[in-house]
Amino acid sequence: MSEFLLLFLLGLGQVAPAQISAHGSDQEMPVREITVFKDGHAFLIREGQMPVDKDGVLQLQDLPQPVLGTFWARTTSGPPLRSVTASRFPVEEERRALTLQEYLRANVGNQVHLRLQDQREVHGRVLAFQRQPAEDPTKDLPVESSLLQLETSQGVHLIPLKSVKEVVFRNAPDSTYRKAGFESRLQMQLHGRKSPFPNQVGLRLAYLQKGLRWIPEYRMELDGNGKAKLRLQASLINDLIDLERVTLHLVIGVPRFEFADQLDPIALQEELVEAIRLAAPDARVSNMFSNAIMTQLPAYQGQSGSQGDREEASWKSGKNEDFYLFTVDHVSLAKGQRMVLPVVEFELSYRDLYTLDLPITPPREVRTRFNTDQLRNIAERLGQPQVFHKVRLHNNAAFPLTTAPVLIFNQDRILGQSLIRYAAPGAETDVVVTQAVQIHAKKVDRESQRRWVRLEFDDKEFLEVDLHGRIRLQNFGDREVEIEVSRHVLGHPDEVGQGGTVERIHWQEEEEYLGPGSRVFWWSWYGWPSWWGAVNGVGRFHWKLTLPAGEKTELEYAWGYYWR
Repeated sequence: MSEFLLLFLLGLGQVAPAQISAHGSDQEMPVREITVFKDGHAFLIREGQMPVDKDGVLQLQDLPQPVLGTFWARTTSGPPLRSVTASRFPVEEERRALTLQEYLRANVGNQVHLRLQDQREVHGRVLAFQRQPAEDPTKDLPVESSLLQLETSQGVHLIPLKSVKEVVFRNAPDSTYRKAGFESRLQMQLHGRKSPFPNQVGLRLAYLQKGLRWIPEYRMELDGNGKAKLRLQASLINDLIDLERVTLHLVIGVPRFEFADQLDPIALQEELVEAIRLAAPDARVSNMFSNAIMTQLPAYQGQSGSQGDREEASWKSGKNEDFYLFTVDHVSLAKGQRMVLPVVEFELSYRDLYTLDLPITPPREVRTRFNTDQLRNIAERLGQPQVFHKVRLHNNAAFPLTTAPVLIFNQDRILGQSLIRYAAPGAETDVVVTQAVQIHAKKVDRESQRRWVRLEFDDKEFLEVDLHGRIRLQNFGDREVEIEVSRHVLGHPDEVGQGGTVERIHWQEEEEYLGPGSRVFWWSWYGWPSWWGAVNGVGRFHWKLTLPAGEKTELEYAWGYYWR
């Protein structure tokens, strides 16, 4: 078994003869195995038998576009690779004529009758078009002349192509012409110079490239007695490469590809300069993969398809260090196609839960600085508390739940669509089912007192504002419910009643409250003074209770904050 290649040469200075065709003797390397991540990256393993010329060189026209540092090549039979060179070759490509100008280029030597834009008419024979060679044929194409040379009885006319309005051919015109272009190739040199090289060798390419992703989707059926049947399916979006009977791995996990936005130099793209800069000796490279937990998955029999055809495929699972893998064999999917694959069915236990989450509201002193539209926005979004019906899933499966949309049913009746969040085996996660309209909630906050106090901070007086709040709940449903209530406040929480708990949090350390994506949407509307965080924090009151059908209850709490 040969070693993986460590050296890649950029053969930008090599020029192939113009007679090299766009196809030559290249043989495509089929994809044998592919690992697909949810972020759109895929790790491909391509393997096949490749012809070798008398100099020990293999050529591959299909140039990959790998992520920086992820391209590896080796032989699986015969001599090992000595080097891999990525080059661009000038070639003559055959094109189909679609415009008047292109038809004229395709019919050099033929007799034509032209009508020009100024209504003049001219007859003659089309002569060859002039071409200015490129200064650097490895980077630039030759310049095509925009003048038509037409040989007539009076001499050779030079006519701008754009002035031709109509063309009449005496005979049926040719519809194809040749146009200068570039072809990117991988040239792989085998080790050895004295002994004759084999006619072919086995070659394996492995690299990471963007263009194929999978989207997990769940269907959850609740039986009303604490059991939930879940089905996971994968939507595949292939904008990368044709797949034919490949082994497909679907990854659950959070990969980290440090140079995901940089192409490897072997791709011969403009990003080469930036890629080289990032790969300089002083560049810092962090861990390539985030930590996760890996376990095994039960076997599952599913199906895959190709261009409308379905065939049997066996689902398996495997252990690959940091990720969970679902594996399916014999998947065929052409580039540009989409596919839905069933992955696995399993059953989890759950319990019904109702939650009321009351977010932070701005202090009175801050609200006075808001404009009318901002105050209206706050009233619309925070004015009416809403209780939500959730199911708390206990993941007693051997594999994790991945973050994905979920369609929820109860005895074949659709309840809605929600989101399942990641949950490791043994963990719990809440899934919102719908708003619980049968449970009414109302929040009332009142200011208790204000007094001036001197704090050690800055040795100045602050206004201490004390507040008291009540949350009223009433169950208009026909059964007892379990409710969890959370109330978040700015300042310092003091007291909580009805068996609740209180938690104090530093606001600068809790992104959940004040960071990106926080429910405190109004936080950036006000320029908070530097002393605020030194004398105030964030508080959370929390209650867990059972509310019988037709009953009501009231939850009390007290907090305060400092102002100056």
